[in-house]
Amino acid sequence: MIRVVKLGGSLLDLPGLPQVLRSWLRAQPPAHNVLVPGGGPLVDQIRDWNAAGPVDEATAHWMCVDLLTVTAHLLHAWLPEIPLVEDDRLLCQRVGEPGATIFGPAPWMRHSEPGLPGTWLPTNWETTSDSIAGRLAVALRADEFVLLKSALPRRGASRELSALAASGYIDPVLAKMAPELPPTRLVNLRCDPLVEARVPRPGEAPQHDLAGGSDWARGKGASRAREGAGRAAPKMAGSSAGRRSQSGLPGRRRGYNGQLDPPPGRLSAAAGRTDHP
Repeated sequence: MIRVVKLGGSLLDLPGLPQVLRSWLRAQPPAHNVLVPGGGPLVDQIRDWNAAGPVDEATAHWMCVDLLTVTAHLLHAWLPEIPLVEDDRLLCQRVGEPGATIFGPAPWMRHSEPGLPGTWLPTNWETTSDSIAGRLAVALRADEFVLLKSALPRRGASRELSALAASGYIDPVLAKMAPELPPTRLVNLRCDPLVEARVPRPGEAPQHDLAGGSDWARGKGASRAREGAGRAAPKMAGSSAGRRSQSGLPGRRRGYNGQLDPPPGRLSAAAGRTDHP
């Protein structure tokens, strides 16, 4: 089982984040967890600079993508037991084993992602780390996609991706990927106890109530996170990963360049599917 976990950049200042994240990972059903951290305040600074003196959208996009390497290294410094990789071929080798990997997506974004079938990522402000992580989940044919956030949608609001994009909760590109994405859930990592919500599949009857009544989602997982501060980091099996071509300007796509060397049924074949078993 493969689970792609997007760690929201707004969580980088969460007190005790390493312990909270370790506890949450321990509480999940067995899977190889691929962690993709967002850019947080680093990307916000690029937005501020762009507002003060606008730069080409593609240039700003690649600056933000490169900053994901910085936050990936930061997360690895906090969780040294989880290997950091930036080569997608190594990631493909690792996901078949138990454990976890922190993935720096910049090389994959430049050299491989533009050639994959499915919903491509435009090189502008519509693409954020949410859609980058979602694109990776599709490419890996992940069994689950999880967005760790600082808040959930307000109670009673639709959790459909189109509605979440309209409210600014996620980016619009991720909403376009809805038919391609594996089962998806949202987790408020700042809440104690943790609370989560499941995203309905396309065509599924709208659901407005918050999920997360299970013990691991709302109770013990959060308690262990708070109690785990100062505890020795668990050893997690595994070892290494990376993404897209700088020539991928808006409206242009590179052909699949054959650089990926995934196990059968992974990045090469899976990215083009439009449903999930």
